[in-house]
Amino acid sequence: MHWFNGIKESITENLEEWKETVFDWIRHRYNTKVTIQECAYRILHHPTTRKKRLEYLGLVFHLYVLEEESLTYRLETKGEHDEEIMELKIIKDRQVIYAYYYHQENSNVTQTIHLPEDSSLTIASQNLVH
Repeated sequence: MHWFNGIKESITENLEEWKETVFDWIRHRYNTKVTIQECAYRILHHPTTRKKRLEYLGLVFHLYVLEEESLTYRLETKGEHDEEIMELKIIKDRQVIYAYYYHQENSNVTQTIHLPEDSSLTIASQNLVH
Protein backbone atom coordinates (compact mmCIF):
# COMPACT_ATOMS: atom_id res chain seq x y z
CA MET A 1 0.00 0.00 0.00
CA HIS A 2 3.03 2.30 0.46
CA TRP A 3 3.54 2.43 -3.31
CA PHE A 4 -0.05 3.59 -3.75
CA ASN A 5 0.51 6.56 -1.40
CA GLY A 6 3.54 7.57 -3.51
CA ILE A 7 1.47 7.51 -6.68
CA LYS A 8 -1.32 9.43 -4.97
CA GLU A 9 1.14 12.14 -3.79
CA SER A 10 2.65 12.40 -7.26
CA ILE A 11 -0.77 12.81 -8.88
CA THR A 12 -1.79 15.41 -6.29
CA GLU A 13 1.42 17.41 -6.88
CA ASN A 14 0.96 17.25 -10.65
CA LEU A 15 -2.66 18.38 -10.38
CA GLU A 16 -1.63 21.35 -8.20
CA GLU A 17 1.02 22.38 -10.75
CA TRP A 18 -1.45 21.98 -13.60
CA LYS A 19 -4.08 24.03 -11.72
CA GLU A 20 -1.59 26.87 -11.15
CA THR A 21 -0.55 26.79 -14.80
CA VAL A 22 -4.17 27.02 -15.97
CA PHE A 23 -4.97 29.82 -13.50
CA ASP A 24 -1.86 31.75 -14.60
CA TRP A 25 -2.89 31.36 -18.25
CA ILE A 26 -6.44 32.57 -17.49
CA ARG A 27 -5.14 35.53 -15.44
CA HIS A 28 -2.77 36.45 -18.27
CA ARG A 29 -5.50 36.27 -20.92
CA TYR A 30 -7.88 38.36 -18.81
CA ASN A 31 -5.27 40.92 -17.77
CA THR A 32 -3.98 41.54 -21.28
CA LYS A 33 -7.28 41.56 -23.18
CA VAL A 34 -8.50 45.11 -23.92
CA THR A 35 -10.52 46.91 -26.55
CA ILE A 36 -8.86 49.45 -28.84
CA GLN A 37 -10.75 52.14 -26.93
CA GLU A 38 -9.47 50.91 -23.53
CA CYS A 39 -5.91 50.70 -24.81
CA ALA A 40 -6.14 54.26 -26.16
CA TYR A 41 -7.52 55.46 -22.83
CA ARG A 42 -4.62 53.85 -20.98
CA ILE A 43 -2.10 55.44 -23.36
CA LEU A 44 -3.76 58.85 -23.02
CA HIS A 45 -3.66 58.69 -19.22
CA HIS A 46 -0.28 57.06 -18.71
CA PRO A 47 2.06 59.42 -16.82
CA THR A 48 4.97 59.03 -19.28
CA THR A 49 3.02 59.44 -22.53
CA ARG A 50 4.33 62.23 -24.78
CA LYS A 51 1.78 64.32 -26.69
CA LYS A 52 2.08 66.38 -29.85
CA ARG A 53 -0.70 68.52 -31.33
CA LEU A 54 -0.90 68.80 -35.12
CA GLU A 55 -3.21 70.88 -37.30
CA TYR A 56 -3.95 70.19 -40.99
CA LEU A 57 -6.43 72.26 -42.99
CA GLY A 58 -8.20 73.30 -39.82
CA LEU A 59 -8.46 69.74 -38.47
CA VAL A 60 -6.81 68.98 -35.12
CA PHE A 61 -4.90 65.75 -34.57
CA HIS A 62 -2.94 64.53 -31.57
CA LEU A 63 -0.05 62.09 -31.62
CA TYR A 64 0.69 60.22 -28.40
CA VAL A 65 3.79 58.11 -27.90
CA LEU A 66 4.38 55.85 -24.92
CA GLU A 67 7.73 54.11 -24.76
CA GLU A 68 8.58 51.24 -22.48
CA GLU A 69 11.65 48.99 -22.46
CA SER A 70 10.91 46.96 -25.59
CA LEU A 71 7.45 48.34 -26.41
CA THR A 72 6.27 51.53 -28.07
CA TYR A 73 2.65 52.60 -28.37
CA ARG A 74 1.71 55.17 -31.02
CA LEU A 75 -1.78 56.62 -30.89
CA GLU A 76 -3.19 59.20 -33.28
CA THR A 77 -6.52 60.87 -32.51
CA LYS A 78 -8.65 63.41 -34.33
CA GLY A 79 -10.43 66.30 -32.67
CA GLU A 80 -9.62 68.85 -30.02
CA HIS A 81 -10.70 66.39 -27.33
CA ASP A 82 -9.55 63.14 -28.98
CA GLU A 83 -13.04 62.35 -30.31
CA GLU A 84 -11.86 59.72 -32.83
CA ILE A 85 -9.08 57.14 -32.69
CA MET A 86 -7.45 57.30 -36.10
CA GLU A 87 -4.52 54.92 -35.58
CA LEU A 88 -3.05 52.74 -32.86
CA LYS A 89 0.18 50.80 -33.24
CA ILE A 90 1.95 48.55 -30.79
CA ILE A 91 5.61 48.09 -31.65
CA LYS A 92 7.89 45.55 -30.00
CA ASP A 93 11.61 45.52 -30.70
CA ARG A 94 11.04 47.83 -33.72
CA GLN A 95 8.45 45.50 -35.30
CA VAL A 96 4.77 46.43 -35.51
CA ILE A 97 2.94 43.65 -33.68
CA TYR A 98 -0.50 45.26 -33.88
CA ALA A 99 -1.99 48.07 -35.94
CA TYR A 100 -5.47 49.59 -35.94
CA TYR A 101 -6.49 52.07 -38.63
CA TYR A 102 -9.76 54.00 -38.56
CA HIS A 103 -10.10 53.95 -42.34
CA GLN A 104 -9.80 50.16 -42.73
CA GLU A 105 -12.94 48.23 -43.53
CA ASN A 106 -14.43 46.45 -40.49
CA SER A 107 -12.31 48.49 -38.07
CA ASN A 108 -14.03 49.04 -34.76
CA VAL A 109 -12.72 50.54 -31.51
CA THR A 110 -14.63 47.89 -29.55
CA GLN A 111 -12.65 45.02 -31.06
CA THR A 112 -10.36 43.36 -28.51
CA ILE A 113 -6.64 42.80 -28.63
CA HIS A 114 -4.16 41.16 -26.29
CA LEU A 115 -1.44 43.41 -24.94
CA PRO A 116 2.06 41.97 -24.71
CA GLU A 117 2.87 40.31 -21.38
CA ASP A 118 5.49 42.89 -20.49
CA SER A 119 3.15 45.85 -21.09
CA SER A 120 2.61 48.37 -18.32
CA LEU A 121 -0.90 48.90 -19.70
CA THR A 122 -2.28 45.57 -18.46
CA ILE A 123 -4.94 45.56 -15.76
CA ALA A 124 -2.53 43.91 -13.35
CA SER A 125 0.04 46.67 -13.67
CA GLN A 126 -2.23 49.68 -13.11
CA ASN A 127 -5.64 50.56 -11.82
CA LEU A 128 -7.22 52.96 -14.29
CA VAL A 129 -10.91 53.63 -14.17
CA HIS A 130 -12.78 55.42 -16.94
